[in-house]
Amino acid sequence: MVIISRKEYEKARRILNIISENQIWFWTKEWQNKEREADNDIKMGKISGPFYSGKELLKSLKSKK
Repeated sequence: MVIISRKEYEKARRILNIISENQIWFWTKEWQNKEREADNDIKMGKISGPFYSGKELLKSLKSKK
């Protein structure tokens, strides 16, 4: 059992009412860390693509080895 203040409870309840149950995973600490990492990679130019075919994608992946 976890005991939290009424204020914390109300805040959590409001957030959960706004966020759809099947979307809660996106707001986990772990996922948000990965989102920040991806944003940073994009800013640093560490991206590939766009790819217009599966062949292009596979060629790019093989060249990265």
